[in-house]
Amino acid sequence: MRFLTPIALRSFASAQKSLGLAAESIIIKIGENVARLSAETIVANPQVPWSSIKRMHDRFAHRYEVTDYDAVWATINVDLPRVRAAIASLLP
Repeated sequence: MRFLTPIALRSFASAQKSLGLAAESIIIKIGENVARLSAETIVANPQVPWSSIKRMHDRFAHRYEVTDYDAVWATINVDLPRVRAAIASLLP
């Protein structure tokens, strides 16, 4: 996530295809890593929205619908910073 920096929605929209695919790939990788966590870790850390991360992974990895790039932008610019902060709080 260190490569993700906030970007204006207008800039994101103009480069939607390439940035959107890159963002989707990052979201998918994050979801795959969350899936490897133990149940104990997940239960012990309810402040992290684990199920939301998993649902977002599933949405992009399995293409349940046409990609909504506004949702991708919101995930990268709103949701991931919160997730990052929650996960960072777990680290020593």
